Amino acid sequence: MKYKILIFTVFFTGLSISAFAQDAGQFAPGYIPEADWSKYEATETPPSNPYDKYKTIDISNEVNNHSQGNQVTSGINVSGADVPEKLSYHDIDLIQPQMDKTSGSFSFQYFSGAPDIKDSRGIFQQTFKNDPNAIDVGPVGFSFNKIWRRGLEFTSGANIAFRYLNGRGSFSSANDFSEAKFTLWAIPLEFMAGFNIPLGNVMKISFGAGPGVMGLMQTRSDMESGEKGKNRRQIGTGYFYSAEVKFNLSRFFPNWGFQFYRSYQAPMAFIGFNYKYSSYSNFQDELSVEGATIGASFGFEYL
Repeated sequence: MKYKILIFTVFFTGLSISAFAQDAGQFAPGYIPEADWSKYEATETPPSNPYDKYKTIDISNEVNNHSQGNQVTSGINVSGADVPEKLSYHDIDLIQPQMDKTSGSFSFQYFSGAPDIKDSRGIFQQTFKNDPNAIDVGPVGFSFNKIWRRGLEFTSGANIAFRYLNGRGSFSSANDFSEAKFTLWAIPLEFMAGFNIPLGNVMKISFGAGPGVMGLMQTRSDMESGEKGKNRRQIGTGYFYSAEVKFNLSRFFPNWGFQFYRSYQAPMAFIGFNYKYSSYSNFQDELSVEGATIGASFGFEYL
């Protein structure tokens, strides 16, 4: 009996406190009040529910990564609140800080007007220059460089290139050619040191020089395989120096540059125009490879 009286007393006390809190304009735990609309005229806008201040934040379709206009846009649309503007970043703004952190570069190079191959009897001149059907391709090469930054951008690395020549042997008369064909591969391997001068984020001017070795591999078609004199291989030594103007494609085409950076961690892709002078001698035969050439390159700098 005592327990029943105790339970009834606690239940009645709870109801009394809830009723008192409602009359006093306070909210008991778990109670959501109803707005009193009676004191407002029909033309007036009644107040919102007190809990309307807890608005839902809708972020669907508002975070756009790499949207139109070559930019990355991020934003949150908050219902019932003023958002001054969305944060907008252009592609070039995202990759620009990385351009000053690159650690190396790689480029593909093609040169036109290759250095002359000269010998004491003029055989190379007659075979590869005088023959109207002669073929002279290249040099085509690759360049690998490491980059250090100490005010300027200092570089060191290596270049390798391949040049292919094909022509007919000639007799005493300059226009009298034999059926024998001569093929020559010239392969220079060069070691270089240099520096870059950045001009903003638009272009760079590069200078380099160093020693090198060149291999010459000659084959003639009028001899059997294994016959002495069919193949001739020799190595010479020399040097080179070069200059290059690089234009930053990532700056001119930021959308493409951003995708290239994301795919290869290469914030700068460039096209370049080259000038190069090289001189090689000390071959087993009395000959030299010497002259200037111009070319173009495509490459990138990576992190």
